Amino acid sequence: MLLSNNHADRLVIRGAIEDIEALRAHRELSESELTNLGIGYLNLREFQQGLLCLQEASRKNPDNVLLSGQVNSLLIRLEEISQSEVSHDPGTKTHSVLVVDDSATVRKLIVGKLEKSGYNVFSASDGIEALEMLKTITPDLILLDITMPRMDGYQVCKVIRGMESTKDTPVIMISGKDGFFDKVRGRMAGTTGYITKPFGPETLMKAIESYLHGSKE
Repeated sequence: MLLSNNHADRLVIRGAIEDIEALRAHRELSESELTNLGIGYLNLREFQQGLLCLQEASRKNPDNVLLSGQVNSLLIRLEEISQSEVSHDPGTKTHSVLVVDDSATVRKLIVGKLEKSGYNVFSASDGIEALEMLKTITPDLILLDITMPRMDGYQVCKVIRGMESTKDTPVIMISGKDGFFDKVRGRMAGTTGYITKPFGPETLMKAIESYLHGSKE
């Protein structure tokens, strides 16, 4: 399996991951698909994302002892990495961002830019997946597309604001519209900011840095 091959080209692995992620908009992924997806993320050194996929796969088949062991080992390893980072560099903190967009192309561009800028990035292909992820992660900021299948950005934002862990998390909405009504509706849903497509890397980074400034350190 391509995603299980740690010698494969990173771009090829990323493309295979996006193909599987795109299936989430149409159906639930199987245990084997989630496992391969998790391994793919691990090969890209996106450990937290890989862990989430493996945990979801394990929940589908609790009797899979091998998979449960992999999840437990990864949890221990992530804790060791976290403690090591704190002990070696106690004065710095890597901010985490959750990117929620049903476009694989948009997600790829945003995730790539944020990772190169030193952010810890999670991504979800729609609101349902994002809300499931927020049960186990608490990002410092959320980039949320408005037009998505199953739940639109306004609905997702309202749920995010109702969760204790994310009620104060900055939420920047991404939209192809720049109308006054859209912005008002976003404010009513609890959004913190608004970016209109198309936008360049400078606009994206300026918005993120602006809303993270003064947030939890």
